[in-house]
Amino acid sequence: MSTTTQPTEDAALLDASLEIAAARGGDIVPAVYARFFVLRPDAAELFTVPDPTQPPLGCGQMMFEIINLLMDSAAGKPYVASYMRKIAIDHKDCRVADPVLYTQFMAAFRDVVADLLGADWNETYAAAWERQCAALLRHVQEIAAPGAACLR
Repeated sequence: MSTTTQPTEDAALLDASLEIAAARGGDIVPAVYARFFVLRPDAAELFTVPDPTQPPLGCGQMMFEIINLLMDSAAGKPYVASYMRKIAIDHKDCRVADPVLYTQFMAAFRDVVADLLGADWNETYAAAWERQCAALLRHVQEIAAPGAACLR
């Protein structure tokens, strides 16, 4: 499939890959955050972790939101841009100012899905994930950039 794939096709590809990943791995939240903290160990201090064997507090909700945003972005829903900007603004209040954190989180998420799909992961899935992750990340870059004003 080319990079001119229609957004709704990306939504179907994301949905299919997430369904396979969930069927094979169950709750992927712990794996995504474990992978993210390997990429960015310093990010762990941004979270409340009452039980080190579990994902930090609020991570399930964050994954739920990011999955919905990925799917809605792929479906061309207009609210996604403003909501992603709001997330970036809200996260600045939580000391998240490095835009690379968002990129590394999305990479961890995609990589966990790819690992769970194993031989079923292919160029078509990879391209859909790349397009939709890039689409979400575009909306946070300005706000998350170091030195950007925090809107309180």
